[in-house]
Amino acid sequence: MMLFNMQSLAAVGALVLGATSVAAEGLDISFKAPSIHIAGQPFPVQVELQVGETETPIASWLLQPSAFSINGQPVAVRSEGVLIPLPPNTKLTVEYDLSEYIGDAADFELTYAAKIDDKGPIQVSTFTAARADDGGALDFMGMDEAQLAEYQVVMQTNRGPMLMEFWPEVAPGHVRNFLDLSSTGFYNDILFHRVGRNFMIQGGDPNTKDVALQARWGQGGGPRQLQAEFNDRKHVKGVLSMARSPDPDSASSQFFVMHGPNPGLDNSYSGFGTLVASHAPSFETLDRIASSPGSRIDSGTVRPAEPQRILSAGVVLKSATSK
Repeated sequence: MMLFNMQSLAAVGALVLGATSVAAEGLDISFKAPSIHIAGQPFPVQVELQVGETETPIASWLLQPSAFSINGQPVAVRSEGVLIPLPPNTKLTVEYDLSEYIGDAADFELTYAAKIDDKGPIQVSTFTAARADDGGALDFMGMDEAQLAEYQVVMQTNRGPMLMEFWPEVAPGHVRNFLDLSSTGFYNDILFHRVGRNFMIQGGDPNTKDVALQARWGQGGGPRQLQAEFNDRKHVKGVLSMARSPDPDSASSQFFVMHGPNPGLDNSYSGFGTLVASHAPSFETLDRIASSPGSRIDSGTVRPAEPQRILSAGVVLKSATSK
């Protein structure tokens, strides 16, 4: 599917991860694409063009899926030699779903306009959605620790993706809960309502889906409360841990991702996983969210002025490259 928007250069949103750009004479071109592909699901990409002060002809293939190459091979035949004149100061956005061209490709390199773009490809990691043998939902709450270790979560936000892995050997109850909530769509459309640079980002409160409940943001929870599983894993950048009240056994759905080390949280909060260290875009997303400006909550955190939203959280099988 292809969509055009000649009115603005509005961002495609948080599924977008990697980005690069190229300048041709009288024309600026950039493209964005996810760094994570889940097999069988849409793979949205976006091309943005800005024409200068004079009418500029462009090759028609720049506005087609054929402009993209996977592992060096164009995804479709290019219509060479056909030019489209664009008026001065035109702003053009073209969006595609490239999933039909990816097929069964494993991890791959995605390139746009290889003949003119020298910025290099975007590295895309491919994952398989987690399903039971019959195609239905998995019972994470009844799963043993060894099985839990086979799964990761892809969390798509409006600032980019985060790829998460887990520590069932030290916090099995928290891992079961997080995988269950992610697989059932509980976290979809929930905000990171409290963030602090060099501290952490906190989300998972269902109250944040409703701006009318803003006075109660930070008070909501999920279908269960968890027994504390304090452990010796350190609260350093990228670590996932559970928010709670003064009651050690009050954690439910709210979690936080560390943006910097905080030894004061060690052995007092239940760390249960981490962002995958080899997936650099996850940490770029964390940096963007943690640095969001907003109104002061306390000495270390703010409520972001612009929504920092979880678009979706889905469970995937751990890939061979991240085991």
